Amino acid sequence: MKGHYRKRGANTWAIVVELPADPVTGKRRQKWTSIKGTEKDAQVALRRQLHDLDTGKLSHAEKLTVKRYLEQWLDSKARSSISPRTHARYREICEKHISPAIGKIRLDKLRPLDVQRLVDSLPDKGLSRRTVLHVFRVFHNALERAVRLQLLSVNPASAVEPSKPDQADIAVVDSAGAAKLMDEVVGTRLEVPVALALGAGLRRSEILGLRWGDVDFDDGRATIRQTCQLVKVEEPSAATAKKKTPRFELRFLTTKTHRSRRSVTLPPSVVGLLRRSKASQSERRLLLGAGWQDNDLVVERGDGKPVRPDTLTKQFHKVSDRLGLGVTFHGLRHSHASLLLKGGVSMKAISERLGHVSASFTADVYTHLGRGIEEQAAEAFDRVVKHER
Repeated sequence: MKGHYRKRGANTWAIVVELPADPVTGKRRQKWTSIKGTEKDAQVALRRQLHDLDTGKLSHAEKLTVKRYLEQWLDSKARSSISPRTHARYREICEKHISPAIGKIRLDKLRPLDVQRLVDSLPDKGLSRRTVLHVFRVFHNALERAVRLQLLSVNPASAVEPSKPDQADIAVVDSAGAAKLMDEVVGTRLEVPVALALGAGLRRSEILGLRWGDVDFDDGRATIRQTCQLVKVEEPSAATAKKKTPRFELRFLTTKTHRSRRSVTLPPSVVGLLRRSKASQSERRLLLGAGWQDNDLVVERGDGKPVRPDTLTKQFHKVSDRLGLGVTFHGLRHSHASLLLKGGVSMKAISERLGHVSASFTADVYTHLGRGIEEQAAEAFDRVVKHER
């Protein structure tokens, strides 16, 4: 970094330090300060400021507000590998919860107390503790980038500890409930999606994005490469070009993380079901002819077109309510993990099968299920010992 000093008046000196270019506009920036004293004092002051700049004590972010920085951060996120849906959620969090509260604060003036006040104010707006924690994590992540860019010397959010939400009870079905559910959906459009969620632990978006080219019938495996999601798209409204009317469209997206991109072994019953489903789909394809849309999808509307995620959920809820199971479609994925735990499968193997970021994350999610397994193990020990005695 460069800098210089110049004489401004009797015993008055201007210290000029060249700052990095504005991260948003790319324009040149300088920091000007005035001191009184001798030329030697000016030399010492310049050396001190250059040292502070190199060590991060002198902020590069003067005049950059939290709101403006978040806009720049969102722009960089839009060009990264995160999905449009995740980016839209980040934008909503920044524009709805963070910027209105502390957006006018200069980034270099942001303090842990400001972040703490933000976190403390969110429950008053009706946000749950889980949502508050999510807002905090997004903001913390954004500020971490500011530290890496040397816009901040430390992350002020690191000193804040938001309250963690209580572990929510996850509604799952046991083996009897799973059998009852599979019997109910036999021969319906729900049969394949339910079998893949319950038998392989796939996410809804992964099921709807699964292609026949991703299924290896000989090896009995499915490779998860893409998802099908509803993505919010902003378009200029006909009434005004300034306002934007949101609409949603189905998009095929790559999986969110490298752990999500995985190969899953399918139960023989699911492999058999997929074989029958593919044969049935081939017949419909011939009947429809030009009316068939070729997306190579395992789960489709009946004409090859993708199924909307919310449509699948609504259809499943009707069946779940009719059977009195009280489980959501996503709950089938949890049910899969629960059945594996009860079958003695390790947490690490379950984590890899579900495509979680880590085994520790899986353990946190299924802590209450793990306690149930431990209780069963303790009871089994007593039964063995009593039998031997």
